[in-house]
Amino acid sequence: MLQINSEWTNNGNFPVYLDPKELEISIYAIKADSEVGFISFDRPGPKVGSLYPRKTWGEYFFEPKTKSIIQSVAIVEKGRSYLIKVSFGLDEKRHGSLGDNLWTYERCMVVHIPAQ
Repeated sequence: MLQINSEWTNNGNFPVYLDPKELEISIYAIKADSEVGFISFDRPGPKVGSLYPRKTWGEYFFEPKTKSIIQSVAIVEKGRSYLIKVSFGLDEKRHGSLGDNLWTYERCMVVHIPAQ
């Protein structure tokens, strides 16, 4: 079992409204035979699955001057390493649109689940 906590800080004076349908947590398996070096966040390995923890919610936002934690839990295979990617898009109705992907944010982390 893997508990995912992704912390985001809104240091601004105004709320940051998210599009709940675009809030996604993706899990990728890192191949055991990967060469030593860097992992591409665009193509880290086979996708194990995606979670959409706020898909059915209405309005969702980060309050000003606060830290917000997005949490989820996933069942993954032991003895493997995973890249976890948390991404979200801003609510264009609230913030406007300035072009493709300009209002998309991502955070990545790598975890290893011991075999025992």
